[in-house]
Amino acid sequence: MTYSNGSVCSFSDIERNRTYNLEPFFTSNTTSINDFYLVASTGPLYNYNQYWEIYFNLCWNVSLSNCSAVGTTSSCQKNMNQNAIIDQYDTGTFYNESYNDLGFLLTYKSPIKTGGVTGTCAQGFEQYRRVTQFTLRCNYDIESFEVLIPTEPYRCFYNIILESKSLCRCPFKCSHPHGNCSENRCFCDQHSTGYDCTLLNIEINSVSSTTLRGGTGYLIGNFTNITPSFNVIISQSNVANVILLNSSTIQFSIDAGSGIQNVSIVAGSLSYVSYYKFEFGCLPGCYLPHGQCDNSTSKCICDDQSKGEECQILNIEIESCNSTTINGGVGFIMGNFSFITSKFDVFIGSLNATDVQLLNSSTIQFSIGPGVGIQNISIFGGNLSYISINSFEYINKQCLSDCSSPHGQCDIFIGQCICDDQSKGENCQFLNIDIESCDSTNLNGGTSLIRGNFSFIPPKFDILIGKLIATDILVFNTSTIQFSIGAGEGFQNVTISDSISSYTSINLFVYKGKECPFNCSQHGICDPINGKCSCDTQTNGTGCEFSRIILNSIDPTDGNGGTTYLYGYFGTTTPDLSIKIGDALCTNILQINETSIKCDAGVGSGFKTVFFQDRDLKASVVNLFQYFEPIIPNSPKKCLDDCGGPIKGVCTSNGCSCISPWMGNDCKAKLVIVERPSLNYSNPTTDMEIIVNNNNTDNQIDNKLFHSLVSISKIREYDYQSNEVYSYTFSSWEFIKINPTTNQYNTSFIKSGIETSITVKLEWFDNETGIEFANQNITMNPSSIKYTIEISKYQFSSKLNRLQLIMMASLSSNKTDDVCSDKEFGETTNGDNSNYMKIQVDTHSLYGRFIKRAIIDSIPRAIDNIPLDSSMKQVDSASSSQSYIGISVPYYQNQIIIDPDFSLLVGFSSKSESSICSDNNFSKLSALHISSIAICGFVGLSTIVTMVIYAYYKKRYDRNVMKEIHSKLSRNVELYM
Repeated sequence: MTYSNGSVCSFSDIERNRTYNLEPFFTSNTTSINDFYLVASTGPLYNYNQYWEIYFNLCWNVSLSNCSAVGTTSSCQKNMNQNAIIDQYDTGTFYNESYNDLGFLLTYKSPIKTGGVTGTCAQGFEQYRRVTQFTLRCNYDIESFEVLIPTEPYRCFYNIILESKSLCRCPFKCSHPHGNCSENRCFCDQHSTGYDCTLLNIEINSVSSTTLRGGTGYLIGNFTNITPSFNVIISQSNVANVILLNSSTIQFSIDAGSGIQNVSIVAGSLSYVSYYKFEFGCLPGCYLPHGQCDNSTSKCICDDQSKGEECQILNIEIESCNSTTINGGVGFIMGNFSFITSKFDVFIGSLNATDVQLLNSSTIQFSIGPGVGIQNISIFGGNLSYISINSFEYINKQCLSDCSSPHGQCDIFIGQCICDDQSKGENCQFLNIDIESCDSTNLNGGTSLIRGNFSFIPPKFDILIGKLIATDILVFNTSTIQFSIGAGEGFQNVTISDSISSYTSINLFVYKGKECPFNCSQHGICDPINGKCSCDTQTNGTGCEFSRIILNSIDPTDGNGGTTYLYGYFGTTTPDLSIKIGDALCTNILQINETSIKCDAGVGSGFKTVFFQDRDLKASVVNLFQYFEPIIPNSPKKCLDDCGGPIKGVCTSNGCSCISPWMGNDCKAKLVIVERPSLNYSNPTTDMEIIVNNNNTDNQIDNKLFHSLVSISKIREYDYQSNEVYSYTFSSWEFIKINPTTNQYNTSFIKSGIETSITVKLEWFDNETGIEFANQNITMNPSSIKYTIEISKYQFSSKLNRLQLIMMASLSSNKTDDVCSDKEFGETTNGDNSNYMKIQVDTHSLYGRFIKRAIIDSIPRAIDNIPLDSSMKQVDSASSSQSYIGISVPYYQNQIIIDPDFSLLVGFSSKSESSICSDNNFSKLSALHISSIAICGFVGLSTIVTMVIYAYYKKRYDRNVMKEIHSKLSRNVELYM
């Protein structure tokens, strides 16, 4: 065999710088073989009369004579009984080597020889292998070489230990300066011990511990050879104040802790770990029968009746106490007494309570003698106690007066007067009666009656009217007293007194001089001297006979109802106030001030009459309250033509959502970027032009002009049957330039004495911009114009009527041949809940967006956008088209704001059934007309006449369009810069 160092008898521990030579043990000289070693043992495979033997030579790779049956080998095994050999095995060849502080380990492995009597080691330590492990280690007591008893700890695994003094080496670290290596071993000084002189030469025999709060502890043992300087470590921390009292005792101080901890002493490179542990003990008061110490945690484990660190406290809780007065008496302690001991005492301060009873698990009753001040409550049960600091108070609260004795007595428990049946009040100063009314007399006085409740009036009493003492007092019953009084005037107090307590009713008696009109209608106070009424805030008039209640307005709500505010004048209302909206009560009424009242309206619709009633005062206004229509989002639309493809739009549940700059319900129209339109100083009209340059087949430039116009035509009022009741056509406007992109136009008109102002702001957007209007986010496209129109208060002829602002939009082209015009109106699909209007001529379109909501009296509300082409006199042709849109708003009180916008688009020229085309002159004729012409037999003649007329007007129209184009191109106008 070949070893790691190339020798057959030498092994090197490179890490520890050691060399082991086995030649003296396995060879007698360099040429002959020493007698092999034999070891024998029984194993788990054998009974008492069977055993095995292993023969080995760890130095030469030769065949041993006893192993000849298994071939050339340095180690073999024989299994035998008392009579003969049962089987032989090759126990292996060298496999590996490993080293440690005491020596080294050689491992041999061999595959199983098949056909063996004892099997193939299929269930061995290593399947189908025999493993032999030779442990060679130091033993200073063995001079030569000794083989210890071998073992077979696992099937087919053999462990053989060889010991010898010659295998000893000095430890890798012979601790300096305490150790000195000599004769292959480490010799220690007086302070150290151990194989490598790293252990302190001391001994700990016992440890004196502390409680969990820490304190002074002691180590008892032999410390004769301890170094002058050392540290004591408990629980991985150095303890303090370490003192070597003598050669057998070390004293130290330790902080609070818990549980069982290791103890060690460290002195430089030397250390000692004690077999005995330091135990943080429980507090000394932890004792039976209520507590038991848990050494692992150093805590006292209490039974149900106790608690605290030493289980010295009764397991109860005192929450409150019903105390007594300074005279003592019966008291009650409230808390949790579920685990109180069967026998216990209660102390109030130093006084032992008597008649102690546990009424239930939360109440203890007791009696206590007289005392003063605030005292502790102590409860003792055996060796357990519970103290509640300053929980009991001897009450001695003095009253502020003598309690009108003998009518009242002071209760020092609460510091209040306790009155008898004849008196009342904080100091029993009032007689226990009630005066409700008193009959008046004339200025000369006379007989009068006092009415009220006199059930507890004293037997003797006096009546004073003002300062006059009444005479002839007679008590009719418990509710009526008669008396006589002398002459006087005006209002006077009525006082009944028994000289100790009294009762006074202010200004109840009147010496009447004059009567007030209508007795002030129950809404005022009559001055009997001059006969005049002082009315409340809700009435006026000489007799308070006229109501001042006025209903001016009330905030509308949507159909779900909600909080509303009523405005007008209401004075100071009473609890009898009720408000109805239609037939339903307005609930949760709250008066804000004399001019506004808040309440909650119920569900409803349309206009409702508001009814106000407070006592006998009533007011109502027909159709004052309005339930406005809810804002309803656009209904889902079907996606058209895949929304123009993936780069133009995507299909959503609402329809096509276009990707900028594509627009329209099918996303096939593209936004056109144009220059800012020229200013119009006379009216809020937007005039946008597009000049398209095309080369014809003759390489000549063919310019096409597209001309768009947006204007505000007029305003009109119409009733619920759509009949127009008023209209106003705008004529003159005041122009104000706000900034380079925003202009303002103002105008007004008067109807029924009310001036209505209209303010129109035109804002141009060069870039895509996000805005918010009426709580809705809106995206403004580049090259688009937004109209913000504010209309002030308008005098409606009826609250059921609606107001309509009419806008006109048109688009025309100078191209007249092979051209079509068309227009659409519908709902958008991109989520902005708007209507759209699209006017198309040839390949270009004017696109208008009309949001289906407005800000009406500061509230976002639904409005209607209605195409009016069927009722207006619009002029349409193949190259020109116009459309009228009516923006209709419901009745309002103060102001409305609407916000349409317009853009130019380019797309494909298309034809539809509603298109007007230059090559289809009959497109403007209805089917009925054509049928009538056919029936009448004038088809040919009508066609010729129509074509002649159309050619004449078309030529004239084209001439005018081109003239207008040249005029616009040559005119210097101020742009939005």
